[in-house]
Amino acid sequence: MHEHHLSLGKIAQPVRVALTGGTASPGIFEVVEVLGRSSTLSRLDRALENINSLDSSR
Repeated sequence: MHEHHLSLGKIAQPVRVALTGGTASPGIFEVVEVLGRSSTLSRLDRALENINSLDSSR
């Protein structure tokens, strides 16, 4: 986050949606802890792939 000058406040909601599929959930850190590293990274990768495919179709 620091190398891109992003704060948690700016990315928390998109990350929450990527991880849980919704805008309301427990805290991000709690969600990550429950999901575990592998599932968290997989869900974030999938979200990025979806975003990139939307950008490509424009």
